[in-house]
Amino acid sequence: MIRRLLLPLALLVVLVAAASQRETLGEHAPPPSARLPWGRLTGAPTAVPHTGRPHALLYVSATCPHCEGLARYVDSLAASTGVPLVVVSADAPSAMTAWRARTGVRAPILTDASRAMQRALLLRFVPTLVAWDAAGQGRRVTGVNRRAIRRAFAGGA
Repeated sequence: MIRRLLLPLALLVVLVAAASQRETLGEHAPPPSARLPWGRLTGAPTAVPHTGRPHALLYVSATCPHCEGLARYVDSLAASTGVPLVVVSADAPSAMTAWRARTGVRAPILTDASRAMQRALLLRFVPTLVAWDAAGQGRRVTGVNRRAIRRAFAGGA
Protein backbone atom coordinates (compact mmCIF):
# COMPACT_ATOMS: atom_id res chain seq x y z
CA MET A 1 0.00 0.00 0.00
CA ILE A 2 2.75 2.43 0.93
CA ARG A 3 4.71 1.68 -2.25
CA ARG A 4 1.65 2.44 -4.35
CA LEU A 5 1.38 5.86 -2.69
CA LEU A 6 5.07 6.73 -3.01
CA LEU A 7 5.12 6.99 -6.81
CA PRO A 8 2.13 9.38 -7.05
CA LEU A 9 3.57 11.40 -4.16
CA ALA A 10 6.97 11.63 -5.86
CA LEU A 11 5.30 12.66 -9.10
CA LEU A 12 3.35 15.36 -7.27
CA VAL A 13 6.55 16.72 -5.71
CA VAL A 14 8.24 16.85 -9.15
CA LEU A 15 5.23 18.62 -10.69
CA VAL A 16 5.07 21.20 -7.90
CA ALA A 17 8.82 21.86 -8.21
CA ALA A 18 8.53 22.21 -11.99
CA ALA A 19 5.57 24.57 -11.66
CA SER A 20 7.50 26.83 -9.28
CA GLN A 21 10.36 27.04 -11.81
CA ARG A 22 8.20 27.54 -14.89
CA GLU A 23 8.67 30.48 -17.17
CA THR A 24 5.93 32.99 -16.51
CA LEU A 25 7.17 35.72 -18.82
CA GLY A 26 3.69 35.98 -20.34
CA GLU A 27 2.04 37.02 -17.08
CA HIS A 28 1.27 40.72 -17.17
CA ALA A 29 2.04 42.91 -14.21
CA PRO A 30 0.39 46.24 -13.37
CA PRO A 31 2.11 49.34 -14.75
CA PRO A 32 4.66 51.02 -12.46
CA SER A 33 2.35 53.89 -11.54
CA ALA A 34 1.07 55.59 -8.45
CA ARG A 35 -1.54 52.81 -8.21
CA LEU A 36 1.17 50.54 -6.84
CA PRO A 37 1.89 51.06 -3.13
CA TRP A 38 5.40 52.52 -3.52
CA GLY A 39 4.77 54.89 -0.60
CA ARG A 40 4.47 51.96 1.81
CA LEU A 41 7.98 50.76 1.02
CA THR A 42 10.64 51.94 3.43
CA GLY A 43 13.03 54.22 1.59
CA ALA A 44 10.83 54.52 -1.51
CA PRO A 45 9.34 57.65 -3.05
CA THR A 46 5.60 58.08 -2.61
CA ALA A 47 5.00 57.19 -6.27
CA VAL A 48 7.04 55.96 -9.19
CA PRO A 49 5.36 57.22 -12.35
CA HIS A 50 5.97 55.66 -15.73
CA THR A 51 9.38 56.96 -16.80
CA GLY A 52 9.35 55.91 -20.44
CA ARG A 53 12.38 53.68 -19.78
CA PRO A 54 12.62 49.96 -19.01
CA HIS A 55 13.07 49.14 -15.34
CA ALA A 56 12.81 46.10 -13.07
CA LEU A 57 11.86 45.00 -9.58
CA LEU A 58 13.18 41.81 -7.97
CA TYR A 59 11.15 40.52 -5.01
CA VAL A 60 13.25 38.34 -2.70
CA SER A 61 13.48 36.88 0.79
CA ALA A 62 16.56 37.11 2.99
CA THR A 63 16.19 33.43 3.89
CA CYS A 64 15.79 32.14 0.32
CA PRO A 65 19.01 30.53 -0.97
CA HIS A 66 17.78 30.73 -4.60
CA CYS A 67 17.18 34.46 -4.18
CA GLU A 68 20.83 35.12 -3.34
CA GLY A 69 22.28 33.59 -6.49
CA LEU A 70 19.58 34.99 -8.73
CA ALA A 71 19.92 38.47 -7.21
CA ARG A 72 23.65 38.50 -8.02
CA TYR A 73 22.85 37.51 -11.61
CA VAL A 74 20.01 40.04 -12.04
CA ASP A 75 22.08 42.81 -10.43
CA SER A 76 24.94 42.23 -12.88
CA LEU A 77 22.49 41.96 -15.79
CA ALA A 78 20.85 45.24 -14.80
CA ALA A 79 24.25 46.93 -14.55
CA SER A 80 25.36 45.64 -17.96
CA THR A 81 22.10 46.59 -19.72
CA GLY A 82 21.55 49.90 -17.94
CA VAL A 83 18.06 48.85 -16.82
CA PRO A 84 17.36 50.34 -13.36
CA LEU A 85 16.69 47.63 -10.77
CA VAL A 86 15.18 47.82 -7.31
CA VAL A 87 15.16 44.87 -4.90
CA VAL A 88 12.11 44.53 -2.62
CA SER A 89 11.66 42.26 0.38
CA ALA A 90 9.17 41.84 3.22
CA ASP A 91 12.08 41.09 5.56
CA ALA A 92 13.35 43.48 8.21
CA PRO A 93 15.88 46.09 7.09
CA SER A 94 18.54 44.50 9.33
CA ALA A 95 18.05 41.12 7.62
CA MET A 96 18.35 42.76 4.22
CA THR A 97 21.49 44.64 5.27
CA ALA A 98 23.08 41.30 6.13
CA TRP A 99 21.70 39.85 2.87
CA ARG A 100 23.32 42.68 0.88
CA ALA A 101 26.65 41.97 2.58
CA ARG A 102 26.38 38.27 1.61
CA THR A 103 25.28 38.87 -1.97
CA GLY A 104 27.12 42.05 -2.90
CA VAL A 105 24.00 43.34 -4.69
CA ARG A 106 24.38 47.04 -5.56
CA ALA A 107 20.74 47.80 -6.46
CA PRO A 108 18.62 49.75 -3.96
CA ILE A 109 16.80 47.51 -1.47
CA LEU A 110 13.34 48.55 -0.27
CA THR A 111 11.30 47.01 2.53
CA ASP A 112 7.70 45.91 1.96
CA ALA A 113 6.86 45.26 5.63
CA SER A 114 3.10 45.37 5.03
CA ARG A 115 3.44 43.20 1.89
CA ALA A 116 1.34 45.76 0.04
CA MET A 117 3.61 45.61 -3.04
CA GLN A 118 3.55 41.82 -2.94
CA ARG A 119 -0.26 41.87 -2.99
CA ALA A 120 -0.51 44.62 -5.62
CA LEU A 121 1.76 42.72 -8.03
CA LEU A 122 0.07 39.39 -7.19
CA LEU A 123 3.39 37.82 -6.22
CA ARG A 124 3.15 34.35 -4.70
CA PHE A 125 6.73 33.07 -4.87
CA VAL A 126 10.27 34.32 -4.39
CA PRO A 127 12.31 35.10 -6.25
CA THR A 128 10.10 36.95 -8.72
CA LEU A 129 11.31 39.50 -11.24
CA VAL A 130 8.90 42.08 -12.60
CA ALA A 131 10.27 43.96 -15.62
CA TRP A 132 8.56 46.87 -17.34
CA ASP A 133 9.36 47.95 -20.89
CA ALA A 134 9.58 51.54 -22.10
CA ALA A 135 5.82 51.55 -22.79
CA GLY A 136 5.05 50.52 -19.19
CA GLN A 137 4.03 46.96 -20.03
CA GLY A 138 5.08 44.63 -17.22
CA ARG A 139 6.03 40.96 -17.21
CA ARG A 140 6.74 38.56 -14.36
CA VAL A 141 9.36 35.85 -14.25
CA THR A 142 8.94 33.52 -11.29
CA GLY A 143 11.70 31.26 -10.04
CA VAL A 144 15.27 30.80 -11.20
CA ASN A 145 14.81 30.92 -14.96
CA ARG A 146 17.83 32.78 -16.32
CA ARG A 147 16.79 32.42 -19.96
CA ALA A 148 13.44 34.10 -19.27
CA ILE A 149 15.16 36.80 -17.22
CA ARG A 150 17.63 37.53 -20.02
CA ARG A 151 14.69 37.80 -22.42
CA ALA A 152 12.88 40.13 -20.02
CA PHE A 153 15.92 42.40 -19.86
CA ALA A 154 16.56 42.20 -23.62
CA GLY A 155 13.05 43.37 -24.36
CA GLY A 156 12.78 45.61 -21.33
CA ALA A 157 9.89 43.46 -20.18
